[in-house]
Amino acid sequence: MLLVPSSKPSRSAAQARGTAFTVIDGEPYVSIRDVDQLSPFLMNVVGNGDVWMFVGSNGGITAGRRDPDRAIFPYRTVDKILSAPEASGPVCLVDADGVTWEPGRGAAVAGVRHLHKHVCGTSVVFEETHERLGLRFRWLLATSDEFGVVRQCRLENVGRRPVAVRILDGWHHMLPPGVGQHTYDQYSYLAAAYVRHEILADSGLLVTCLNAAISDRPQPAESLRSAVAAV
Repeated sequence: MLLVPSSKPSRSAAQARGTAFTVIDGEPYVSIRDVDQLSPFLMNVVGNGDVWMFVGSNGGITAGRRDPDRAIFPYRTVDKILSAPEASGPVCLVDADGVTWEPGRGAAVAGVRHLHKHVCGTSVVFEETHERLGLRFRWLLATSDEFGVVRQCRLENVGRRPVAVRILDGWHHMLPPGVGQHTYDQYSYLAAAYVRHEILADSGLLVTCLNAAISDRPQPAESLRSAVAAV
């Protein structure tokens, strides 16, 4: 994929305005510039359904429906979320000009990183700019009663020359139904042995489920529910 330079200014919305507030896609956000220079902190993302989500300012996430036993990403305490943000959640790899860039992972040594939270608390937008490549990546996290956890991504060329890029983007460490909080905390490796992932190429769906209900008894125990990720 070839990204051509944008006609818009190369500065982020937060930089351009120079204030604590900005507008992204017509929605008002409170912005924190250079968020990676602060100590990590936890935020909640609210919605109109039964989906709950807690997000660390450094990218860690835990989310699910109704209660911890229906977690989509492992339910962990705040210290674990902030100390190991790469354990689960969104992941993106950008290959450009022979450079592999992982927005949101580790320290933003090649550029700047900003954070924007909707004034109503309904979404969080992470933003990272790779200054040498002239690329800016934004990803939004929100909840939906119909679709669960929603992620919207945008990669922009804010430099002065076209850049050829390849992108691998998706979710890491999704949990299927049947792996409750106690099972994950006490038997996570056992649970991993039961998990099956399938990609339905024609529909772009990833299906995560259990081969069978987790049990140490020699009896049939079907698991008929799954967690699904769609492009």
